[in-house]
Amino acid sequence: GVNSAHEFHHGFSFLADEYLSDGSGYLGDHPAAKEYADASFVNVIRSNKCDQLPWRHLIKGGKHNPGADRLIGAFGNSQNGYHSEAKCIMNGGASNRQHFGGNGWLRTTARFCNFCRELAVYRFFERIDLLGLASDSYTLWKSEKRSLFYEAFPLDIPQVVPVENNTGKELFFDCTK
Repeated sequence: GVNSAHEFHHGFSFLADEYLSDGSGYLGDHPAAKEYADASFVNVIRSNKCDQLPWRHLIKGGKHNPGADRLIGAFGNSQNGYHSEAKCIMNGGASNRQHFGGNGWLRTTARFCNFCRELAVYRFFERIDLLGLASDSYTLWKSEKRSLFYEAFPLDIPQVVPVENNTGKELFFDCTK
């Protein structure tokens, strides 16, 4: 892979590509969806409804986002799925220009979006056996560890919010009610 951190987190954290492709969608073949009965903790999902987002705690006004507006929403489309932020190390350039404009390349080299960052730490805790059985691990993460994580590592807010593409066009896709 071109970006080793990006490729590593496919395997380690079960993170999907956060880009929009003209080809067949990756959604539905996510490894976590096959391994776990509850795959609500993956970074690309089918719904853009605010109350169904696994990252709803990061939307403005959510438990771990008291005021960062126009950063976290539901970026994407129903065919290829939605993710929480426009720019992330898990993003890429595959046809994104049709949806986000510019050159379409939204992958950063040094920044996870907030939800991917959380999932990477969750997967680390799971792998070193701090969360018990895989079937119960996300429940334990949400009830006991998530708040501790965000106390230690608060919401990461980029210098420019709302985020822009490479031509200066604002990128924000809100979730729907």
